[in-house]
Amino acid sequence: MDLHVVPGARGEGVYRLLDELSERHLQLLETLAAEEIDAEPNDDGTLNEQLRDEITLSVLTTDAFGCWWFDADDCNHDNDCDCGPVTLLEVLMYAAPADRQLVFDAHIRRVSELWDHFWSGDALSSGSSSEIGAACAECLVDASSHLPQLYNTAAELAEEIGEAMAAFRVSVALGQPRWPA
Repeated sequence: MDLHVVPGARGEGVYRLLDELSERHLQLLETLAAEEIDAEPNDDGTLNEQLRDEITLSVLTTDAFGCWWFDADDCNHDNDCDCGPVTLLEVLMYAAPADRQLVFDAHIRRVSELWDHFWSGDALSSGSSSEIGAACAECLVDASSHLPQLYNTAAELAEEIGEAMAAFRVSVALGQPRWPA
């Protein structure tokens, strides 16, 4: 599902903040990952299994929790496709100036949702809370792999906020705390 959509400033496509990837997105991501693995052999000419594991984890995490995604206009989604995951900084650089604040706000909301999900799931699975909060069933069923993936995605998206803040003049307005002190 699209959480936010913004056209590229030059009309070359659209940027979408996705909460999870569709089957088409996932297939393209797996194709791109396979090409990257094949391009990085070990010194002895064999495929790099560590790289394969890292990319596989990245594909699974991106699939589960979404990302910013670029969809090129008139794309046939073949191996030479320009579509794929992009960072917040890339979206901000290619979005129209009038759209940048909305993009930044959408990204911050997504990061907040992911951290809320992580902390709720962590508290629930550790027994420090009995309230579900923003946790999901997978937080209970498969916490040992689900929570680290969630944490990594939330941390990566938070890191992208820092990159954007370094690249642009930014002012963030904080509202009231969501929870009592």
